[in-house]
Amino acid sequence: IFSKWKCSIENGRTKSGIENNKRRSKFSWMLGIDYFLNFKNMIIELKKFGTTLISRQTGREAFSAFSPILKSLGNDKNIEVNFDGVITFSPSWGDEFLTPLLDKYGSRLVLMNTNNPSVRATLEILEKTANRKFNILNY
Repeated sequence: IFSKWKCSIENGRTKSGIENNKRRSKFSWMLGIDYFLNFKNMIIELKKFGTTLISRQTGREAFSAFSPILKSLGNDKNIEVNFDGVITFSPSWGDEFLTPLLDKYGSRLVLMNTNNPSVRATLEILEKTANRKFNILNY
């Protein structure tokens, strides 16, 4: 449904439309980042990193690969992290990926579809260790 309207960041500029789907950045596709036409939020689909997110090393690598894309995010935009499809989510992976996002973006970081018990337990641990609350939206 949304494929006609997806956009991606290439060379620091935003491009949109059907033709961009053909030239869509391989980097952003691998990372599971979707920029929708409203440009209100950056949506990160964690299942595109895998359904079992458990090691500290892969969480660190995912965040390092993702960092350049964050530079293109405006000050008025939210980052939505969608946990739909994630089966296992460990505190190690979450600490390496989510904690830096929480530190930098605070309430602009929105977590969605966190009903999985593994995800809920990990988020509770991360909130205790960071002594901060995540902005969680479940629908």
